[in-house]
Amino acid sequence: MRDNRIDVIQAMMERIRSQGYTAGLASHTVDALIACEKEGIIPDYYMKTMHHDQYWSAHPRENRVPFEVDTEKHLDHNKFHDNIFCLFPDRTVEFVNRVKVPVMGFKVLAAGALKPEDGFRWAFENGADFICVGMFDFQVVDDVNIAIDILNSQREHNRLLT
Repeated sequence: MRDNRIDVIQAMMERIRSQGYTAGLASHTVDALIACEKEGIIPDYYMKTMHHDQYWSAHPRENRVPFEVDTEKHLDHNKFHDNIFCLFPDRTVEFVNRVKVPVMGFKVLAAGALKPEDGFRWAFENGADFICVGMFDFQVVDDVNIAIDILNSQREHNRLLT
């Protein structure tokens, strides 16, 4: 999407589905998913970076631009910090809660900037149906228990049923 090659995305989706597989779209920037949707490309599922931006090292909102995670590295650290993956969390939440296919949140811990209790809860409370989390082997039991506790504490999670 960054390079305006919607034809490649469409062909990729058709190829995957022609092989009998489910086809998903993933992105760091919600703008790419919105653009695909506008072009009529609806996947079987989305994967989207999903984390809030209330942590000390997130760069200022006024300096954020779509696709900056995937572009050249910026030399001005006051403008861009290479540690934010969900640049527009409010727009992401609106999109996730509007779409009618499953959404898997990834980078929910903002590459370790957020604690699992915070990142998991935020992703689930803001529409993620699933989360994809990188962890070390010694973190698995604690992280699974945290996720179970968060899911059990939610009254309902029926984004796709409404």
